[in-house]
Amino acid sequence: MHKFWAGIPHLLLAVLVLMSVFFSLNIMGPFSNLSSRIQRKKAPEGQSLIVTPTQMVSQGEEVPLLKAFSPRAFIYSDGKKYLKTLDKDLVREFNENFFQFSLGNNLPDHLESQPMDQFEQYALGKSYFELQYSDNLPVHLFGLNKEALPDAWRNFSATGIAYVKGDQALYVLDDCKNLAYKLPLKQKIDYQVVENEVEANKKKFKQSKLVHLKQGHDYLFDEKISVPTFSYIVDRQPNDTFLQLLFDLPDQVNDYSDVESARYYTENKGLIVNNKNFEVHYTHTNVEKKAKDQLEAVIQAFQGLEKLWITKEDWSFAHYDSDTKQVIFRKNVNGIPIYGSNYVSRLKIETTKENEIDSKFSVLAIQTPITDLTEHFELQPASKILHLLEANGISSEDIDSLKLGYYWVPSPKSNRLVSLLPCWMIEKEGHYYVLDELVDMHKHEDCVTRDENTKAPIYIEFKKQGDTVQPAEIDAKEEERYFPNSRKVKR
Repeated sequence: MHKFWAGIPHLLLAVLVLMSVFFSLNIMGPFSNLSSRIQRKKAPEGQSLIVTPTQMVSQGEEVPLLKAFSPRAFIYSDGKKYLKTLDKDLVREFNENFFQFSLGNNLPDHLESQPMDQFEQYALGKSYFELQYSDNLPVHLFGLNKEALPDAWRNFSATGIAYVKGDQALYVLDDCKNLAYKLPLKQKIDYQVVENEVEANKKKFKQSKLVHLKQGHDYLFDEKISVPTFSYIVDRQPNDTFLQLLFDLPDQVNDYSDVESARYYTENKGLIVNNKNFEVHYTHTNVEKKAKDQLEAVIQAFQGLEKLWITKEDWSFAHYDSDTKQVIFRKNVNGIPIYGSNYVSRLKIETTKENEIDSKFSVLAIQTPITDLTEHFELQPASKILHLLEANGISSEDIDSLKLGYYWVPSPKSNRLVSLLPCWMIEKEGHYYVLDELVDMHKHEDCVTRDENTKAPIYIEFKKQGDTVQPAEIDAKEEERYFPNSRKVKR
């Protein structure tokens, strides 16, 4: 196995740890309350108002809060081949420049739809571009229109947007339902501007292949890609930080902590920190009405994200569960999502049946990269990996997604260090798996990730229990939770 931590001078490590503490103290306090930046307007009598992304941007703020809902990928087709980029700055530029339309006020309550394969057949051989989102997202959060969207669209969500050259219509794509919705535009898009932008940034694109997975279509890289691997100092944020952030009167919180867990309760809030795996379970009574649809659930979760993290640009919407109204935001580096156990890179928020908001995250944070340890890995094309999976009995029809991701790997040398390893993440039945866990990569040297300079193979080893396949993210099986409404603690 490739070694990452050998040869780090102890003096360098000590200096970096001291720097980390210094910056952590400066970053953690005082925290800014971003919730106050969400602008709310009074709705006309008899009408409900939808909070739109433009209303989530404070005056004079350079970076809109809208970025938490930015697309994950931009795809361009010239009619012959597909080009794809994950570059977060470029994707956001396309999103903000080409999808801020003035659709007008007379939008229909219901849009014309067609099967996805019908749209794909229509677009075949034509030039078009597409923005892909991480999961099904309410269209109100796409930033499509300068005016408010119809209230009837509250339950209208999608996974992508596409525009075909020369059309006077936009296509809103829903891979979950396998449908494409046609949205008329007032005027055509200046496609020459798009083509010029693609040409100017062609080095950031990779040729890709259109494939069909369990849930809809995707574009998999058809070329090798070079991705940097990062090493970070891990900061354990103090409990007092969260007491200050989450409780109105921190000095009046009841403390029931012991060696196993730190426990803080008030009449309507509970915070439990597991001292072993550093998972945090925060529950509080919802002072607002229970979310009645996906839009409200996602917005409530976004407000919870704001209360916890000041580096909001590093967190983005990742998943919504329609059954539980559970929302997940995921930390990313350079637009690439991070995967790790015990919520080190996730914030999960859901509203319970008792109208309590239940949040799970970690007190661990990565803030200070160690630039001297940065390497570049060469990953094989995703299209080739898909063929490898199929050759090993995993059909594309069983795969929800095949994504480039960073895997959180703690250092065996120090609990203060972690490495983010670029790898292919395979999503199956709601769980993510590192490629090495599903396939014995020692038998497939032509598909192995390699160090770009030395060409040494990179393997991610797992401590398997027999033949059991382990997901990339394993969280605590037994957890403690406080129920504010009944003031009870249960395991």
